[in-house]
Amino acid sequence: MSPSNDPHDKLRRALRETDPQLSEADARILVEDPGPIRELLFSQFRGKMWVSSLLVYIYIILFSGLAVFCGVQFFVAETTRDWVMYGVGFTTAVGIVNVVKLWYWMLANRNAVTREVKRLELQVSRLAEIIEAKE
Repeated sequence: MSPSNDPHDKLRRALRETDPQLSEADARILVEDPGPIRELLFSQFRGKMWVSSLLVYIYIILFSGLAVFCGVQFFVAETTRDWVMYGVGFTTAVGIVNVVKLWYWMLANRNAVTREVKRLELQVSRLAEIIEAKE
């Protein structure tokens, strides 16, 4: 059987060679990324803040619908007052959607950084075990 050319497999093999006690699951945690953007977004629903993530999606849908409504009504309106009203409504709704999306991306980024810190903690603990075993 020929060795895989996948860099993740090579890194996992190298990690297991330096630390024979390293399990396949630990090597996978240390090496692999969470995957496509879809998995990163939906991983927010597995944590403690899944309710917040659900509210974010609900707000995005509601305010996007409001923005579309105001945008359509802006072009149908006949008076200047209505143009201003629907224009301000559209601008406000789009601004709210943007702010909510930015907050959500910051939350996803925080979880990604936390995952990386946990990987580092695992590496440091394994290294400490190796050093203690050699002494």
